[in-house]
Amino acid sequence: MRRNRNWLWLLGLMAVVWWLLSGWYKVIGLFARGSGYRPRTSKKKNGFNL
Repeated sequence: MRRNRNWLWLLGLMAVVWWLLSGWYKVIGLFARGSGYRPRTSKKKNGFNL
């Protein structure tokens, strides 16, 4: 029981971290677009596109 709760907590933490990272990718993309720098991942489809 305790181990299951630990796994649930760990999964929740990982989900939050993943959500924050995906949000940061969007923020960084907005800043990069505003400054004129275009990352090559912007229009191509690859693993980082969520």
